[in-house]
Amino acid sequence: MRPKGKQAGNNQVKATRKNNLTFGFFIFVCIFLAMTGIYILAQHQFTLNNQIKISRLDEKIAKEKAVQKTLRVKLARLQSPARVERIARDILGMSDPNSIIYLRIEKGSNVRIVSKSKCDNLRIQNKETKTVSMDEEGFATLSRR
Repeated sequence: MRPKGKQAGNNQVKATRKNNLTFGFFIFVCIFLAMTGIYILAQHQFTLNNQIKISRLDEKIAKEKAVQKTLRVKLARLQSPARVERIARDILGMSDPNSIIYLRIEKGSNVRIVSKSKCDNLRIQNKETKTVSMDEEGFATLSRR
């Protein structure tokens, strides 16, 4: 009878060991799943933070591109030849160097031509010549050479 009792005791020990292994494996799986869940949540949080940073940077880029566009338009307007010519003519008193100025001078009058532009004053200092010619009707043509 003893052998039967031993077998029953061994079976009971095996069942207990089997239960302990199953319980240990269950605990291991639960811990593994919990750690995996925590890792996934951390990765998700990291991804969301980076997406927020990216969207803020995209907004900054869009604003800077708009500012850059307005600055380019302003630069083009400031560099336009018409504006430069207007400033040279109106503010600096300059004129086109190849322009012809028509003056009406009476015949026989003693006329002295006075230049008002800064550019002409520099030319006079450099001894550039101005030619005045009169036609039959009393019109004078002043040309710079």
